[in-house]
Amino acid sequence: MNLKLETILGKPLEYIKELVLDFENDKVSKTFKLRFEYHFFGMIYNQISIDVTDDNRIKSVYINFQRLLNQPDLNNIISQYGVPNHMKVKDILLTEDISNSSEANFKQQTTKRTYSLKEGSLDDKPTFILWNQETFSLKFMLYYKQNGMQLMFNKND
Repeated sequence: MNLKLETILGKPLEYIKELVLDFENDKVSKTFKLRFEYHFFGMIYNQISIDVTDDNRIKSVYINFQRLLNQPDLNNIISQYGVPNHMKVKDILLTEDISNSSEANFKQQTTKRTYSLKEGSLDDKPTFILWNQETFSLKFMLYYKQNGMQLMFNKND
């Protein structure tokens, strides 16, 4: 089944009741298991996460995929939404902060890196791909080390 996620943006949260297995409006996480598997241009998903506005309308929809976007996927998406406005790849390392912490039997080192970004192509392993439409935006965040990605639909204000 195909669900046009941009069509639920701006709707009351209750609108998705028929799509999900366990609808609880008071849930903090707003992550829902769907009644059926849906397809986004051949990419299968069965769970969505939702952000809502103060008046409980759907502001954003998130889907996680355990795979990366490939060229045929991108071509299919372009056929529906047009050429992306941005396809950003890492450029120059600007800062790198390393911090160490240790407590009792636990030691940890974390590294935070900040990069400048430049336009690129799918072959350049973009960090994100963005389409700005009239009433919504569509964004893929790509996580190469985890072999996964997140798709986000956001309602434009």
